[in-house]
Amino acid sequence: MTTALNLLWVAVSGAALFAVPGLLVASRVTGGFRDTPRLAGAAVALGAAAFAVPAAVSVVAAIVRVPVSVWVAAGVAVAIAASLRCEAGPAWAFLRGRGGEARPARAAVLAHAAVAMLSAAAFVWQVLTFDTTMSFHFECIYLPCALGAGLDGGGNPTLSYNGHQRLGPTLFITPGFAMYGLVGIRVFWGAVFALLPLAAYVVARRTGVSRGGAVVAAVASAGLPVVALVADQNRLVLALSAWLAVLMALRRGSALATGAAAGLLFASEPVAALGFGGVAIAASRTVPWREGGRRAWALAAAGFAVAAAPAIARYWIAFGTPFFHEHFSYTAPTRHSFLGIEYTLRAVLGWPFHDTIGRSPHNPFPTFALVPLSMIRHLGVPALALAALGAAAHARRDRRSFLAGAAFLLPILAFLASNGDFIEKDKWAIQVMAYLPLLVWIGWGADRVVGGWTGPAWLAVAAAAVIAAQWGLGRIDAPPDDRAVAGRARIGHFIGPENPAYLAIERADLARIRLLPGAEEAPGDGGVAEVVERGAAALAREAESLDVADQGLSLAEMWSVMMSPQLHLFRRASADSLREEWARRHAHWPAVVRFDASRPLSDGLDPADPSRPRTRPACDRAGAVDVHPFRPVLVRLPGLPGAARVVLVVSPDERIATIAAGPVHDDAAEGGGPVADDAGPVAESSCLRLHFPPGAGLGVPDRVAMVREYLYLVEPGATEDAPVTVRFDGL
Repeated sequence: MTTALNLLWVAVSGAALFAVPGLLVASRVTGGFRDTPRLAGAAVALGAAAFAVPAAVSVVAAIVRVPVSVWVAAGVAVAIAASLRCEAGPAWAFLRGRGGEARPARAAVLAHAAVAMLSAAAFVWQVLTFDTTMSFHFECIYLPCALGAGLDGGGNPTLSYNGHQRLGPTLFITPGFAMYGLVGIRVFWGAVFALLPLAAYVVARRTGVSRGGAVVAAVASAGLPVVALVADQNRLVLALSAWLAVLMALRRGSALATGAAAGLLFASEPVAALGFGGVAIAASRTVPWREGGRRAWALAAAGFAVAAAPAIARYWIAFGTPFFHEHFSYTAPTRHSFLGIEYTLRAVLGWPFHDTIGRSPHNPFPTFALVPLSMIRHLGVPALALAALGAAAHARRDRRSFLAGAAFLLPILAFLASNGDFIEKDKWAIQVMAYLPLLVWIGWGADRVVGGWTGPAWLAVAAAAVIAAQWGLGRIDAPPDDRAVAGRARIGHFIGPENPAYLAIERADLARIRLLPGAEEAPGDGGVAEVVERGAAALAREAESLDVADQGLSLAEMWSVMMSPQLHLFRRASADSLREEWARRHAHWPAVVRFDASRPLSDGLDPADPSRPRTRPACDRAGAVDVHPFRPVLVRLPGLPGAARVVLVVSPDERIATIAAGPVHDDAAEGGGPVADDAGPVAESSCLRLHFPPGAGLGVPDRVAMVREYLYLVEPGATEDAPVTVRFDGL
């Protein structure tokens, strides 16, 4: 009963505090929904509810330095309702189906129904499958949200937080996180992904794609694995750029709202500003901008300034300069050489901004090859060929809007292709933020294929060109660029050695001809039904209490014991009793594993058979250090300077445990903090006796992995007398 009542409270209060204000904002932006297609109106309202209203709540709370709460959200909602009360009539009429465009034709009704079902499916999928156990990006996304919610003991340091997170996502996510805990995060991501098919359809139709082609674009935006399987900042930026495109596609749009959306996009990822040339081209051809002239551009600039101001102020307050990016916080000043000119940047740029062609450590190719090869992995050869064919058709039909899409996509890809210090595999998907033009071009390509007998022939030519490009890029071989390793070492970030077997596996995978789209990450093991079943169980467990500190064994609780000791998020009396209970329940698991950080965990793998089991190095079992779930210990691991803080984390369903180890720095300014009070003395043995459920697999991310790049699982059933074997899972 408690779970049902809590979910009902989320639905009712969320509608009142976010959906209704978002609908009123959408009514004002669209001029009372006049001449606004229903899907376009729905996309504007959904974007306002997911982005604009939460951002206003977070900014108000940050300025007055109080934690985000239901009372702050209620105050903002009342203020919006009072200032936009004249929009209540048009908004209500739109909800009843009496506003917007004239009654659509039967074909339009079918297309709209298909897109609405895609949007609903995307929402439900994210709500049920968002991973709050083992892939929860706590430190880089949700930690600043927790700070804004006052979970560090009060206050609201949002504008002074100097960690690795752009302000925009913090503003959007914090209200739901503060008010509803992990359930609020699930609903937020559901809204973000539900917006994508709506926006893709609307933008595709506005650029000239047929209804059928626009539905294909919507299917791609909702169904591509690289989009749908991972909820992170890059997909958020993709959805925000899609909302911005919808605002520019309106027949009765608002220059002020368009500028504000661009400001929120900048606040979410300053790199997106590289695509603002495309935004300017697209905005210059919309109706209100042509009629408004200079006044419209002034309003757009004002909207941008207001929306981007909190992010700029935060950079100034937290980092001492408005010209900053969080990436600089963990990148040391690095020397470059270009055409004989020596210069230093707090970044690592590759060719062509450096004379030497190299690749980032642990990456199989230089970034200028990795970006297009990853694009082929993300879309597959047929879909990428379809997008290329659609781009050509778009250019012939409407050169100006084609240039807008190209001017948004290409500068961002070019910048990412020159970045030389992306080491973690999740960075290979950063380019997803700029994929909106590709999604629209897939719709154009579908129209081209069914438009005549030459379409399939040209699709085959485009596919052959993609395969040829993949063949050429897949044969590039470059030495590792050690500037990134040396630079991070200077600021206390350890990067382990490369392993040729892993590099060979990734080279072969990226060079493989793909007929179906793929992704770097997966939501979990098992089929779709099993993933949904586990997600539904996790949602029900989290909904038992909307206080994030009480939501069971979520990773928000798990990671709290792994953070720097000065952070005491979610630390309550229940946490200590929780650890005691886990120590009692799993006191006799037999596996003893030795970790050596100076060697890659994948050392010795056969690239031709990555699933081949192997035995870990032998251990002195008598001197093994006991590691219980959620109870950190300090040990000396070979290959790491000083002591390492080791934590064993177990998922709520007890299916998998993760062992994480990281160096502990004495100087907090060098990227770490003092030794944790709850970790005890430093143990001299690197042999660890791990206590966790006998049926669970042990996930061990390799040293370069901040996500599940290549994962090793201890085979269940290992005993004290049998060797502990590890298999390559290859996520």
